[in-house]
Amino acid sequence: AAELRTVVAAAADPSQSAAAQDIISAVTARLVSKQQAKHARHAAKHAHGSSNGHGPPATNGSTAVVAEQHTAAPSTAAALASALHTDLRRGVHGDAADAAARVSAFGSNSLAVSATSSFWQLLLEAASDSTLLLLMAAGAVSIGLTAATGKEAVDYIDGAAILASVAICVNVTAVTNYQKESKFRQLNSL
Repeated sequence: AAELRTVVAAAADPSQSAAAQDIISAVTARLVSKQQAKHARHAAKHAHGSSNGHGPPATNGSTAVVAEQHTAAPSTAAALASALHTDLRRGVHGDAADAAARVSAFGSNSLAVSATSSFWQLLLEAASDSTLLLLMAAGAVSIGLTAATGKEAVDYIDGAAILASVAICVNVTAVTNYQKESKFRQLNSL
């Protein structure tokens, strides 16, 4: 159980992935070792039974080697499922006692609540896009050149239109991101 807690903790911390892999390898090696010892005892029992005339007939060497190789090394998934007391086809047991034991051993299967971004933060994030920054600079330069040359008010329309379209784009992006964050918070609260 302590090794499995370490694996779960390592899964949450990417810097510990090598340690988790080592623990999984060690657990798998132990399970394979136990399985091989069981098969060796079984083979010795049948070999002893065949030598005195009782038991199954002896097989040729190649058939025995193939059968031993097939059963001696369980898959990593099967070994891990066995260590976690679960079934590869049916999953966990699903009763309340099993769920409570797993929560106490491994913790809750939920994401940590992250700080939510305010609308103003999302607005600033949307406005920091490089294309929008370039358009804002172009609109400001257009308005600046129009003011410097002393043209009429009609000539300010180009720069103002560029800045207005950037403002619309930034607001739509910020509202969309805010709505997405709200939906994620609702889903995580379930």
